[in-house]
Amino acid sequence: MNARRVQHFVRLAAASAALAAGAAMAAGADWSSFLFDASGSRYNAAETVITQANAARLQLKWSFVFPGADGIASSQPAVVNGVLYVGARNGLFYALDAASGKTLWSFDTATVVGPAVKRLLPDPTGGSPQLMPNLLRDGPAVSGGVVYFGDFYGFLYALDAASGRLLWATEVEPHRDAIVTSSPTVYGGRVYVGLSSKEVFNPNLPDYPCCQARGGVAALDAATGDLLWKRYTVPPSKRQPPALLGQLRYAPSGGPVWSSPAIDAASRTLVIGSGQNYTGTVPYDGHSSCTDPVTSGCSDSVIAYDLDTGAQKWAHQMVAGDSWTSACVLLPNTTLGNCAVSGPDYDVGASPNIFSLGGRGVVAVGQKNGVFHLLDLATGATIWDQRLATGNGPSNQAGENGIQWGSAWDGRRLYVATYNAHPGTLFALDPAAADAQRVVWSTPNPADGCSTGGAAKAAARTCDVSMGQAVSITPGLVFEGSRDGKFRVFNADSGAILFTYDTVQGYTGVNGVAGKGGSIGHGGVVVSHGMVYVNSGYATSDAQHSDASSGMRGQNAVLLAFTLPGS
Repeated sequence: MNARRVQHFVRLAAASAALAAGAAMAAGADWSSFLFDASGSRYNAAETVITQANAARLQLKWSFVFPGADGIASSQPAVVNGVLYVGARNGLFYALDAASGKTLWSFDTATVVGPAVKRLLPDPTGGSPQLMPNLLRDGPAVSGGVVYFGDFYGFLYALDAASGRLLWATEVEPHRDAIVTSSPTVYGGRVYVGLSSKEVFNPNLPDYPCCQARGGVAALDAATGDLLWKRYTVPPSKRQPPALLGQLRYAPSGGPVWSSPAIDAASRTLVIGSGQNYTGTVPYDGHSSCTDPVTSGCSDSVIAYDLDTGAQKWAHQMVAGDSWTSACVLLPNTTLGNCAVSGPDYDVGASPNIFSLGGRGVVAVGQKNGVFHLLDLATGATIWDQRLATGNGPSNQAGENGIQWGSAWDGRRLYVATYNAHPGTLFALDPAAADAQRVVWSTPNPADGCSTGGAAKAAARTCDVSMGQAVSITPGLVFEGSRDGKFRVFNADSGAILFTYDTVQGYTGVNGVAGKGGSIGHGGVVVSHGMVYVNSGYATSDAQHSDASSGMRGQNAVLLAFTLPGS
């Protein structure tokens, strides 16, 4: 294979020891991956310690502060056999005792990819290039005594879960700006992961030769890291006529896959969502199946592949001709820069849910335009669309109002959160109901979210009453954090708020490091064995106030663990 790999011998004895060490703890309430299960339910049905009757009594048990991080925490933890696994935006991956937060081991990705100085980001002001640390953004997946995760350099790692020893590392995408924000899905001896890119940020420089990175999905052998197949969402870019000032131009590009692939075992189908083009707008027939990405492209699409071969089964393009990069924030709709035409940026960035409805396989997935879709699993045809928010967002960056990272399914209802939708709102949907009855309940982000608690002390425009985090559920409960820095627990039957905790405050972690919480986003809440784990510290909506002292970004960023009294 042409993927660059770092290979180490796997000591099966170490993996066996890891499994034996956790034998006393019932595995039923573990939360082992971003999706919880391969079909993407984000529902821990075995977690029954925390209930509607006692959720209001939750209290903070411990905090862990990520040292030397950039104030953002986005890696959703995995909890297996009493150990919590989580990545940090300082290039380190941690294993913590799930009950106490004590560090069991850590792994430095620099041992594989080198120090941050190796990779440089262009400075949009034209100054010297900036150092780019290896930001571990995705959530890990744990299976068979091995923990899998991706990084900001396009690598996927496998570590021994008991010791943190590197088993293998594979560069799944060689483009210099490739990143992995997609949390891996492990199934049938394979690891499936989406491919994204940070090239979307480079066009801030007007003379940047935009763009050539492509999104996609890859399948790797879980034991060896060998690349088994890889499929891109758009074809290779070609050189285009130069721009007005003579800058080099390439198209098409983009179609990143931000979130985790979901799998239907019965039909051997893998489903992903793709983002917008960076460059290139092909006149597709909007809101219909796009053509084969080998010859055309499937941006802003839901795409189904054969699980074994990677052959495309179908693709449903939600928005046609959507090209957007960060240049569209600074210089939109001008031939002077890298955004001649600013598209709406309506990614399908959320992870899908796959389930059976009345004997029919379906795919449920949200989009950044505020529409939640239900599709036929076999064909990709629309069953229904439900608008939950309008799509337009602030600062020429559309898609800010819609559905960001993922929904949840408990076998009866879908639970969906909207982002900067004035306000963001949590919805419960009955997928079998008629249009008028589909919304069972909706609970908006409390209006005082930014005027109370730690958020009230933040600089103007750094707080939003929005819910961008992936939704998590257990029997009778829904867990969701907000950009106002509050973590909330909702009654799944009524939408009533049962518990609120303000994370925007200072902490001294069990690791002895001081930090501060902030807004909450991306990776969802994890509920396992009577404990609740929440990341605090996420991006601010105002770059001028992105420092920890005045904004809603964290300081180092923190992982918080909650439990019931006496536990």
